[in-house]
Amino acid sequence: MAQELVSGYNRRYLSSRCAIKVDIMKAFDSVNWRYLFFMMSAMGFPATFLKWIRSCLQTAHYSINVNGSLCGFFKARKGVRQGDPLSPYLFTIAMEGLSTMLTEAGQSGVLPFHPLCKRVALNHLCFADDLLIFTKGSAQAIMQVKVILQRFHQISGLNSNPAKCEIYFGGDSILYKTNALSLTRFKEGKLPVRYLGLPLLSGKLSSVEIDSLVDKITKRIKSWQAKKLSYAGRLQLLNSVLLGVV
Repeated sequence: MAQELVSGYNRRYLSSRCAIKVDIMKAFDSVNWRYLFFMMSAMGFPATFLKWIRSCLQTAHYSINVNGSLCGFFKARKGVRQGDPLSPYLFTIAMEGLSTMLTEAGQSGVLPFHPLCKRVALNHLCFADDLLIFTKGSAQAIMQVKVILQRFHQISGLNSNPAKCEIYFGGDSILYKTNALSLTRFKEGKLPVRYLGLPLLSGKLSSVEIDSLVDKITKRIKSWQAKKLSYAGRLQLLNSVLLGVV
C-alpha cells in the first residue's frame, strides 16, 4: 500500500501530495498510563484485565547502574518496559488513539486526503511506532498534521521528534515545500526510504542508487573471506545481507 501511494512522486505535473514519516520520541518510555487505561477501557477490555495490567506497570521498580554498581530502586511513573512481551501490544493500543484522531480529521475534511486515498478514505499507515501519514502537499494540510500530533502528545505523552520526521513531497507540492518545512520544522525526505524493512520507491532505481547498493553489498561480501562457511551458511548469510542493505 505504501509503495503504491508514493509511486510516481518524481513525475512532473502531478497533483499536490505528500507522505510524512513520523518518528515518535522515546516511544515506549513516554506512554501516559492514565491515557493507556482510558483507551483500554474504551476498547472494551474487562475491568479485571485492566487491574492486571495496572499491577504489572505500577509495581515495577528500577535501579541505576553507576560505575558498575546498581544504586537504589524507584517506581516508574509512565511508559511500558522495553523487552516485555506485553509492551508492543500496549503500545499499539496507545497508538490507536492517534489513528482515530487522524481518521476523524480525514472524514470531517479537516485533513485533506492524498489524491489516491479519497475513495478508500485512508490517510495513514501505522505499525507500532512506524507511522506514515498521507495528505495533500499544501502547507495548510501539513500544518494540520502537526496540530494533530501536538494534541496527541498532550493526552498520551507520546511526542513526535521533528528532527527525525521527514516529508516526501510529490507533484506541484514543491511550491509549498519551504513554507511547510519552516512551519513544522520537519526535514525534507528523499526517496527511496525504508519502511518496515522494505524500500519505498517513486519509480525505477537510478544508476546512482544501484551503485550505492552494490558498494554496500560488496563491502559486506569482502569481509567473508576470512570465514569458512558451508554452502548453506553462505546462502543464509547472503540472504541476511541483502535484506539488511536493500
